[in-house]
Amino acid sequence: MRKNTLWFYLYVTWEMILSIKGLLSLQVLRLQETRDEGENIRTFIFAQPKKLQFRAGQYGLWCFPRMVWGKPYRLFTIAASPTENTLQISTRIGNSDFKQKLNKLPLGTRIFMFGPIGQFTLGKKPPKAAVLIAGGIGATPMRAIAKYVHEAGVQVDLTLIHSADGYYLYREEFEAYVPHAYFVTKETFGDTLTRVAHAADEQAVFYLSGPPAFVVFAERELKKLGKKRIKKDGFLGY
Repeated sequence: MRKNTLWFYLYVTWEMILSIKGLLSLQVLRLQETRDEGENIRTFIFAQPKKLQFRAGQYGLWCFPRMVWGKPYRLFTIAASPTENTLQISTRIGNSDFKQKLNKLPLGTRIFMFGPIGQFTLGKKPPKAAVLIAGGIGATPMRAIAKYVHEAGVQVDLTLIHSADGYYLYREEFEAYVPHAYFVTKETFGDTLTRVAHAADEQAVFYLSGPPAFVVFAERELKKLGKKRIKKDGFLGY
């Protein structure tokens, strides 16, 4: 497992290197609203001074215009759809100085985002079917993709598997946007993944997002089932 996880980190690091050009794009955003999601997870909604062009599933490098102890930046997925007029992120509030300051930001405060970047998207030609597989807070890019498909009328047959310990971020939204949604525990994830993979369209693309160990496990199981159309979230912020 450690060897496979190392390969995953090398994969996503390479994706970031390929995205250097995107990281040179600076967005200045203002905090518009916050929302407590439960389980120590909070959503932050930002106003855009101008409509940002991005693809559902991308992420950015976020930083404050003031001093932060430790790592002064964080990678966050844009959980919003391009059809929305605001940007949003959701994160578990930890003890780092960055997240503590983020959690206490007054409304109207500026924050910078470099990007967006990432290839964890439907692409220029969306697949006929997509299976979104999320572990824990890895549901953030799935929310962006699902809402985009729903609101933009993109012809993609969506299925979602969200594995968590009883708390499912964005569950009500997923139930509204995704025709086939499964909310499972770690114990039932493997069986559900096998059942969904067997029933999926032969041309379906499997999207994996979550902690590296979760992504590695899901990819390994899918390959055992003969599935090769797999996209992994190139995001190391979990």
